[in-house]
Amino acid sequence: LCARYTLNNVAICVFGIEGKCFDEPHPSFKQFADEFHGNDHIWSSIKITMVFLVPFLAKIFKFKVIQDHIAQKISDLIATTWKDRKENGVVINDFIDYINNLKNGSIPFTDLDMTSRASVFFEDGYETSSRTMSFFLFELAKNPSIQETLRQEIIESYRENNNSFTYESIQKMSYLEACLNESMRKNSINGQLRKVCTEKYTYMPTNPEFAKIPITVEPGTSIILPVGALQSDPKYFESPDEFKPERFFNMDTIPRYAFLPFGDGPRLCIGKGFGKIQIKVAIAHLLKNFRVTVNKKMELPLRYNPWNLLLEVIGGMQIDLHKI
Repeated sequence: LCARYTLNNVAICVFGIEGKCFDEPHPSFKQFADEFHGNDHIWSSIKITMVFLVPFLAKIFKFKVIQDHIAQKISDLIATTWKDRKENGVVINDFIDYINNLKNGSIPFTDLDMTSRASVFFEDGYETSSRTMSFFLFELAKNPSIQETLRQEIIESYRENNNSFTYESIQKMSYLEACLNESMRKNSINGQLRKVCTEKYTYMPTNPEFAKIPITVEPGTSIILPVGALQSDPKYFESPDEFKPERFFNMDTIPRYAFLPFGDGPRLCIGKGFGKIQIKVAIAHLLKNFRVTVNKKMELPLRYNPWNLLLEVIGGMQIDLHKI
């Protein structure tokens, strides 16, 4: 359900086409998305790990995160859509219009740049968002009192806006924001961020628990930031295994570099705003109309697939929706 929803959004908002993910049992855009991510999670995980951690071996074996034929399909899809709009004078102000404006502006922006940005939105807007949304529904199903409090905020906002949801009304829901943040903290979909050092840097530990021994990081060094470990560390989050949205009522109390669901700094995820708003919209509509509970068939405690780089529950999310 979540995957079809987010894929539909990516299709129309990023590529300007109808995904038809709820109209057809096996939509062609869904098949393309599966091909993009690779159906073999084990082999895909091995290749991605090699690319980031042992780049020289990845070059020898010609491993790529996105295969050439997939990148070409994305490039062709963007080019075809843009050509059709240009010939018919259509302006939608979506992602394709935006990046084409960049391409025609003063900043050098190539076809490869366009393909890479679209690929990032494809990844972040589709699979990571759908998994985040799934875990969010699971946490709400496990915590009925929190679910009911959130539902009341949603219904109140809906009524105050003439029985509708707007971008502004969705963004004003503070409890919805806190619940989403807590779900992302507790269930780190991408448990690590991979970076590459670009400038020589020497770090001297300031924490008294560590010896004052300088550490020098050379350019080209691969670095892993253990986001999942940081976000579940009791030093930063009291009772980290509990779902407590009130942690995020005041963001100033959250250690900046202990909560990194979208990364930080110049390499902050460019799909952050898109991913969050589509999840909030879906949760608002679902909770207004349905009560969610955990199905008895769901295996608890959760077990995770160790071969998928993204957080994946073995057996899937078994959630029941009860019409209100």
